[in-house]
Amino acid sequence: ATSTVNGNYPPAAANNGDRSGRTWGTSAGGWNDATQGLYSADALTVQFGGNRVIGEIDVFTLRNNFQDNQTPPTLSETFGTTDNSGNGVIDFDVQYLSGSGWVTIDCGNAANPCGQVVGNNKVWRQFIFSPVTASAIRVAVHKAAPWTIANNYSRLVEVEAWGHDP
Repeated sequence: ATSTVNGNYPPAAANNGDRSGRTWGTSAGGWNDATQGLYSADALTVQFGGNRVIGEIDVFTLRNNFQDNQTPPTLSETFGTTDNSGNGVIDFDVQYLSGSGWVTIDCGNAANPCGQVVGNNKVWRQFIFSPVTASAIRVAVHKAAPWTIANNYSRLVEVEAWGHDP
């Protein structure tokens, strides 16, 4: 990750199978960046340890009332996007590493790639696309739910890639 607020929010915690956020605030709960209110460089990368063929990426952000809701989120679950109402990421890019450059996921419309998300309010965003070969994926966050107090961070609970090895 580009930064981490402290040891309770390590990057590795966003790729451990916990989609619910039930352990948020512990070393297993997810990633929280360290640049409060600044999103220009916020990114979380998952390295594969070699090339993999992938055709799906799932991004899970922090839900409302994560402390009380221990079940996995659904694709229709939303979080608050008005001031002081949610903790999720609103604008972000979902990308894969192709050679030496990052490519935004394209689900069939190159002029409007589905991996370039603006105005998100979903806890779980699923991206299904034609298979690509990649050695890593990343989520670059550009905006999160707004707070009028110092609580504006990039928060990702889980980032997953699915496919098969070449």
